[in-house]
Amino acid sequence: GSNGSAIANDTTDTYALWDPDSTGVVQSAKMTSGSPIHAADLQLASTATAAFAASDKVRVQVFFRDDSSQPASVFIQRSSDSKYWRDSDSTWQAAKTWNTLSGGSATAITRWISKSIDVGAGTPTLTVAVGVPTATGVAGQINHFYAVQCELGQFASSLILTTNAARTRSADRLLISNDAGMRTWIGSQGTFACTVLADWNTADISTSDHVIAL
Repeated sequence: GSNGSAIANDTTDTYALWDPDSTGVVQSAKMTSGSPIHAADLQLASTATAAFAASDKVRVQVFFRDDSSQPASVFIQRSSDSKYWRDSDSTWQAAKTWNTLSGGSATAITRWISKSIDVGAGTPTLTVAVGVPTATGVAGQINHFYAVQCELGQFASSLILTTNAARTRSADRLLISNDAGMRTWIGSQGTFACTVLADWNTADISTSDHVIAL
């Protein structure tokens, strides 16, 4: 950092997504911009993911809070050609490209979800970094970061809290037996209702994807 900019764990943050660890530290990352603005991009980068297969689709999620109502940003870089993802038009760019974490709040944790990212040819890894670019940052702004998740799949799912290791999501299955003469749902066996709230936009569904509503 420069001009007073810093990145440090905030042990006083009360907006944690999970319980404190054994030391009682909440462990959100507090990013403070320089005043005047820092001379180089202030950023906190992940280690590389495991390698993806060619043309895999992934989603990146960032959980964050904008203390001073000034937005932070995220960049996503692939190893195959060192290009950066531009979420606005779903393209890979040669120059370092930041994506603004829109919709942030000073009082509540916000989840930003990327569009569906095609990793491209080869077997690339991805590196994700959150930060405040010098070009768009405001002197003295403060941002908090809670979790970043990069996962295989067309659609974003719920958060898996882990560090330094990939995790496989276990599928949930609701199995209800109905053996009263016929295998169908009848009135004497009760009623069932559910509401499904999707985390994705219908514009993200390709012609090869199918969603069935029953």
